Amino acid sequence: MRERFKKLRVFTCILLILALAACGKKDSDNKDNTASQNDTSSNTVNGTELAIGDFKLTIDGSFSQTSGKYDGDDTKYFGKNGGRTSLIVNIPIENHASHEATIAFLCENISAGYEVAVSDISQEKIDDDHYYLAWKGKKDGKNLNCALYQIFTQGSQLSLYELDEEASAEDIRAELTAMAQTVEYTGKAFIEKDNYYISNEDFKIKVNEGFESPQLQEASSIDPSSDTIVIDSNLISITYKNADTFNRGDSYFKINVLKDQDSDIAEIAREKGKPKDEDNANLHKDFTETTLGELWPNITDEATKALPAYKITIVIDGNDFAADSIYFNINGRNYAIGVLYPKDDETAHQALADQFYNVEFIYSRTPAN
Repeated sequence: MRERFKKLRVFTCILLILALAACGKKDSDNKDNTASQNDTSSNTVNGTELAIGDFKLTIDGSFSQTSGKYDGDDTKYFGKNGGRTSLIVNIPIENHASHEATIAFLCENISAGYEVAVSDISQEKIDDDHYYLAWKGKKDGKNLNCALYQIFTQGSQLSLYELDEEASAEDIRAELTAMAQTVEYTGKAFIEKDNYYISNEDFKIKVNEGFESPQLQEASSIDPSSDTIVIDSNLISITYKNADTFNRGDSYFKINVLKDQDSDIAEIAREKGKPKDEDNANLHKDFTETTLGELWPNITDEATKALPAYKITIVIDGNDFAADSIYFNINGRNYAIGVLYPKDDETAHQALADQFYNVEFIYSRTPAN
């Protein structure tokens, strides 16, 4: 859960802002990056073949690979014209928002970073999986023509940004489109299902329409008697499928088997629920002793409703999200549930928390005969 809290939602905006500073500095000027960059690209007759994430594409031969602050497995920089033209290839952080909600989020970041109103950003849906954004922006006193070619495929995304001080919008589009047409998806085929079950040895969860489980991609087998996806992981998460806002796309319900199966669940929860970290005054924890029935009043089994539960609500000042951590013991096993949700979105909070109603606990200490 801490990893998601650390995520910088303004990453895309920062990426664009730093693009011009990256141009004009070739690989030979930054030897520390040479090895990693050579691992992911190779020169061809028509340009540079780049492998990034689950994609490969050909970068126009007029560009040279450069370096930048966010160089890594998910972000590569290219430039030309003495630094006046910048190209960034990026694999965005995973999100479960709809294409439209993702584009809206990108436009908000572009607006904030380039002194341009969202209404002045041209947005074109080329087809169901390809979008083209274009805008005139300003950064550090420079007027820029900018564009983004956004590709969605197989549950993944690829972003191609071009920023130029001189080139026309038509020339930028021609370059980006030509490069986008070379893109190939090289990853595993993405499994898509609706209304399915997913399980491990501890619990089985019904994944209803409008939601999905990333663990679907980790299926180790399928139970033919019930069309249940079986996985080896101790954790199963449920997210929105094509959420209508970007923040909802970052939200989740997770249930996990705790590694500590020897300690009392109340002791585990109280330790996790200490008021705040000593070195983080912005992090706040609210600890509550309750029951599963008080948290989920529609539970039908009376014995389950009466089980003790320990809820910790976590809020970080200035963060868009809040989280609930819930600890409990059922069938002699210690479990934790995590619910991450947009701080002021009670509808999403409730919808994600209610995924608990779809959980069936199947663990037994005694193996079935």
